[in-house]
Amino acid sequence: MKTRITELLGIETPIICGGMMRVGTAELAAAASNAGALGVMTALTLPTPELLRAEIEKCRSLTNKPFGVNLTVGVVATAVNYDDYIDVILDCGVKTFEHSFFISEETMQKIAAVGGFVVPQMWGISPDLAKNPLMPPAKIPLVKELGKQYADFGRNLLKNGVKVVFASDYVGAFEDAERARRYEIWWRTQTFDSNFEVLKQMTSNAGEMLMLSGPRNPYGAGKQGVIEPGAYADLLLVDGNPLEDITVIGGQTEWFDADPEWEPIETLHLIRKDGVIYKNTL
Repeated sequence: MKTRITELLGIETPIICGGMMRVGTAELAAAASNAGALGVMTALTLPTPELLRAEIEKCRSLTNKPFGVNLTVGVVATAVNYDDYIDVILDCGVKTFEHSFFISEETMQKIAAVGGFVVPQMWGISPDLAKNPLMPPAKIPLVKELGKQYADFGRNLLKNGVKVVFASDYVGAFEDAERARRYEIWWRTQTFDSNFEVLKQMTSNAGEMLMLSGPRNPYGAGKQGVIEPGAYADLLLVDGNPLEDITVIGGQTEWFDADPEWEPIETLHLIRKDGVIYKNTL
């Protein structure tokens, strides 16, 4: 089966093995990858960073196919020095890190030094997360405290020279997921203090990161994230200036308090992707 995911990840079947604590070993990841899926090891299954390094090398000896390493952050029962684990992962050539809320500024500097990227989901440390009706009441104080403790996470990434890419989990009912995505756009302008920075995260930074997929890159014939002859670019025609008003591309100041009914973004008049026009109200 051939899909965008199989092309991007260099796998045969659009299946990704989830990160599973205790059983996410080199043997499992290699078996999944050898079967055509994307195998994933779980870093904290190994009790020390040194053992993680050995397990990654073991997985490389068991498969010549792509595999991933999942590092769970912030929800384990024992104290973990995440910086030491990330040092090992950096040494093994990894350059993209998802979420990463609890990394130190020293680790941010190391990621920046190798030209790496952090792909955070910023609503995870927003005050609106505590308004989630599915959030257990007992966890709300912890959520609020973490939001305060890591309020400068985005600013620290930029201060330390890390390239940041936009992302937001898209789960649940369509309307709920869309509200989260639109809130994420606006919330980033508050945590990175710049509409321009957020627009870069959604465009040129993302394009640069995707170029790291090398021969598996489905857009390998041209540049990404720039507008120039021969480059790939998805184009939006917007009524307004997102540098001044992020709502013109869908950003909204509310998440769970927003209108539950999903509405199109009226200020987006034309949407072109891969040369195909999907919306044109001109």
